[in-house]
Amino acid sequence: MINLDRDPPAIETGIPFYRLDVTSEEDVVAVAQLIACDHGGVDIRVNNVAIARIGPSMSFPLKGWDASFAASSTFRRSMGSPMSRRGSRITRPRRP
Repeated sequence: MINLDRDPPAIETGIPFYRLDVTSEEDVVAVAQLIACDHGGVDIRVNNVAIARIGPSMSFPLKGWDASFAASSTFRRSMGSPMSRRGSRITRPRRP
């Protein structure tokens, strides 16, 4: 497990931490490379990237909505490409 965030955790968790600004493509690419060097890559990715905003999501201005989507997509691409080259696949639950 690796903790990625803009701000360091308030308490020591023992989980490796990497400072990451998800709005910066350069940061995302650099952190993906650091993780590959330090840990041999990503085995499982839980995509929980977001730009925190207060209020109902449907009331966000389109510019903010687009920024959040872009951050999530950039993260998926930067972390997913190396995983794909190593043979990883996207799995989905079976439908009932």
